[in-house]
Amino acid sequence: MDLFPGRTLEELDTIDLNRLLRAVNARRLQAVERRRKLLMAGKLKGKDIDAEDWQVIREMDEMAQED
Repeated sequence: MDLFPGRTLEELDTIDLNRLLRAVNARRLQAVERRRKLLMAGKLKGKDIDAEDWQVIREMDEMAQED
């Protein structure tokens, strides 16, 4: 409900769940990448990024290395 303030349950029933989940995941990846850029710029410290986000960063690095 937080993602769609003011929407009714009936409106939410018509949402394509798979598409929504992909969009939420993409938003999360963008947030992790923003934190990584702040880290690289010296505005965050490594301890400011949690273990789950570090795992996402490692996975993104691995995908980038595959090319």
